[in-house]
Amino acid sequence: MFYSNGDIFIGEWEEEKKTGDSGTYMFAESTGKYTGSFSNGVQSGAGQYSTDGTSFSGQYLEGQREQGDLEQINGDTYSGFFGGEMNTFSGAGTYIWKSCRKTYEGAFVNGAPNGQGKMQIGGEWGYEGEFKDGKFHGWGTFTWSPAHYFEGYFYEGQMTGVGKLHFANGSFFDGLGEIPFGTVFHAADKSYLEPIKGIYSNLGVEEEAVFDGKVLKYKVQKVIKSAGIKKTFKKTGK
Repeated sequence: MFYSNGDIFIGEWEEEKKTGDSGTYMFAESTGKYTGSFSNGVQSGAGQYSTDGTSFSGQYLEGQREQGDLEQINGDTYSGFFGGEMNTFSGAGTYIWKSCRKTYEGAFVNGAPNGQGKMQIGGEWGYEGEFKDGKFHGWGTFTWSPAHYFEGYFYEGQMTGVGKLHFANGSFFDGLGEIPFGTVFHAADKSYLEPIKGIYSNLGVEEEAVFDGKVLKYKVQKVIKSAGIKKTFKKTGK
C-alpha cells in the first residue's frame, strides 16, 4: 500500500485497516521503519522501530510504545515503560548515559526521573532517594564513598542543611535535630537552602555549627561536649 505522503505499508488488511503479526510500515524520506504487529489499523503488540542511529524493540499499545528497549544515536539506552506526553519514558525504567557513565534506575514521568530512584555516577558516587523533574528533590542519600555521604533533604538538585553529613574521618554534621527523616515539607519553600543550625561532632567533641548544603561552618558557641564533659574552646572551622 502506497500513501500519498510517500509512506509504504506491506502486510495484512481487515476491514480496510492494517492488522496481523508481521506487517512493515516504512515512513517517507527514510525517516524510519516499523516491523511487527498491527491491530485496528495501528501498531499493537510486539514490534521494532528503527531509524538512522536509533532503534526500539518492545511492546506497542494502540499505536504507542508501551514497554521495551530503546537505543539512541548517541549511545544512550533506556529500558522500561513508556507513556505520558510525547510517548516518552513514563513508569519504571533504567536509563544509561554512555558518555558520562551515569545510570538511573527508578520512576519516570514524561521523560524525566520523578519519584523514587537510584542514580550511579561513575564509580562510587551515587544518589538514592526522591527525584522531581530530573533533579534530586526530597529525602535521599548522596554518597561519595562508603564513609563520606549525606543523608537528608535535597531541594531542586542541591543538598540542604536538613540532614546528616558524614566525613571519611568519622566526623559528622547533624542538622536534623528533632526533625524525623522523611518529614513532608512544602515542596516550593526555598528556606531549606538557608543555613541550618546543628551539631558538628569530631572525635567525641561536639560543637555548634551551621550548614547550608554547600559550606559547613562550626564555631564554639554553647553546646560543647567531650567525653560527656562540657568544655569551652575557641576554634573556628570551615
